[in-house]
Amino acid sequence: RDVYQIDLFAPVIAYIEKVSGQKYNADEKMTRSMRILADHTRTSVMLIGDAAKLVPANAGAGYVLRRLIRRAVRHARTLNLKKDDILKIATIFIDEIYKNSYPLLTSNREFILNELTKEIERFESTLENGMKEFKKILDTARSEGKKEIEGKDAFYLYDTFGFPLELTTELAEEEGLKVDEEGFKVSMEEQKQKARDSQNFSAKLN
Repeated sequence: RDVYQIDLFAPVIAYIEKVSGQKYNADEKMTRSMRILADHTRTSVMLIGDAAKLVPANAGAGYVLRRLIRRAVRHARTLNLKKDDILKIATIFIDEIYKNSYPLLTSNREFILNELTKEIERFESTLENGMKEFKKILDTARSEGKKEIEGKDAFYLYDTFGFPLELTTELAEEEGLKVDEEGFKVSMEEQKQKARDSQNFSAKLN
């Protein structure tokens, strides 16, 4: 009935149930977080453990990986799970579920867990403050009767707290709001232009 109840996910879902105290399929929001945490951790393990050894980055495939890990962290928090729980989920995929099918994951085990640890810690340090800031932005938008979070605010969350636009959009949707994505792009372009101007200025000085 449910892909998350097949043997590729069942041990992980059972672990999440145990440590979170939540029952799978009992609450729609919690079940969704369980699925995202399981799926995104699995995909991240595969991407980092692949022969290419992809690592989180700010562009290209590395940015997709970064978004997956950060989304997993956010949903782990919804379930009151911490970094060690996410890493344990990763080890279940490496040591149990894919041990025979993907020996490369076993040989790259330390590398995978190190990269996951670094990215989780990098994001966790700003996530709490970012969530507080998001709540302020959300409350302001609601008090002004807006149905949308301004692009400049979404960019501020991205630039200061490392919130990918997709994360802010997802958070907003959960609260019944949208995000001005065009405004976000404008703010991003303005920032890039400032960086270019600064480089040109520095080059002239040299």
